[in-house]
Amino acid sequence: MQVFKFISSTTTLLMAGILLSLNASAHLMVSQQGTINVVGAEAFVVISIPISTFKGIDTNQDGHISMIEFNQHRNTVTQQLVQNFVLLDKDQSIELVDVLLSPVQPHHSTDQHFTQLTVMGKFKLDDLSESIKLKINLYGTAEDEQRLKVTLIRAEDHIEQTMQFNPTSTISDVLLTQSTQ
Repeated sequence: MQVFKFISSTTTLLMAGILLSLNASAHLMVSQQGTINVVGAEAFVVISIPISTFKGIDTNQDGHISMIEFNQHRNTVTQQLVQNFVLLDKDQSIELVDVLLSPVQPHHSTDQHFTQLTVMGKFKLDDLSESIKLKINLYGTAEDEQRLKVTLIRAEDHIEQTMQFNPTSTISDVLLTQSTQ
């Protein structure tokens, strides 16, 4: 029993150390990319979008968003996000809910500003038709911030779909059911 406790404690400490070191040196999601993982009647989202997407949050107008500015305008950011990242079922919008926001600093930067925002949330998929679309209108000001790549995964049906978005192509069909061939 003592050996089991020692191994269990050592494993827990080792995993905590690994997770802390990963958190300090890596982002949760690659910039301009995201995933939607469909599990049952919910679709879990993780996406990284440019912070320059959001209007009216650079209070001092220095071209950078500090943590203070972000926190002052968190509700504005969330509002703009849920309006511009939606599932469409016929004429109905399905909003992202349970939204968590995590500002991301650039790698190897000593500045205290943020360039990306990692967003986590979910869509509830109850009673949907088969003609679902994903609409994203969240693009930054720089040229490399003008595109988003989102991968939808539904493991139970072996569905994987990659969608590309840009300011001229903001809507994509979403495959939520296995096609019969």
